[in-house]
Amino acid sequence: MAAAKFNVFHWHIVEDESFPLALNSFPTLSFYGGYQADQIYTREAVKQVIDYAHRYAIRVIPEFDNPGHTRSIGFDPYFKEIVRCFGNTNIYNLTGAYEIYGSPLSSPLDPTYDKTYELI
Repeated sequence: MAAAKFNVFHWHIVEDESFPLALNSFPTLSFYGGYQADQIYTREAVKQVIDYAHRYAIRVIPEFDNPGHTRSIGFDPYFKEIVRCFGNTNIYNLTGAYEIYGSPLSSPLDPTYDKTYELI
C-alpha cells in the first residue's frame, strides 16, 4: 500500500458473512459468528496489523458496518433477536444468489431492543 501511496487501510473487520473479531466484552460473537475458531482476529493479531501499518505510515480504520451487514451477529444465540429477518426468507433474493444458510443476504440490527445498544 505504501509503495502505491495508499495511506489508509479501510478494514471491513466484520461483515454479514462472518464476525471474526474476538471481543473481550462479547466473546461468543466470534465463537458463533466467525467461520472457524482458527479464523478470528485476536487482540494480538489486530495490534500486529496496526503496528505493521504504522511502520509504513498507513492509518488503519476498522469498520463495523451497522445497522446493516450484521447477519453474522445473529448466529450468537444471545444476540439473535436483535438481527431483523435473521431466520426469514427474503422474497427479493435472486435464484442462486449468495446466501448464508439459505437466508437473506443482510439483516439490519433492530433499534427497538436494548441489546442492540448494549452491543454497539
